[in-house]
Amino acid sequence: MMQSNTPLSNEQLLDKAPSIFAGQSFNKMSNRYAFVPTSVIVDGMRNAGFFPVFAQQSISRTADRRIAERYLIGD
Repeated sequence: MMQSNTPLSNEQLLDKAPSIFAGQSFNKMSNRYAFVPTSVIVDGMRNAGFFPVFAQQSISRTADRRIAERYLIGD
């Protein structure tokens, strides 16, 4: 696995870790869970001068969990 110092675009992040752009939480989360889209956090980090250069996501065995898989974003 190689890491680059070139910032990743949203399209590249979507390709590497689609869960970053989930629009809602996984359907089995508690009512007390407050969903915050990771894409909003990434945009805020970019505005603060931190740019993602690495992203990966777990591989799901079931289709309904694919948008809710764990991921890692590195700067």
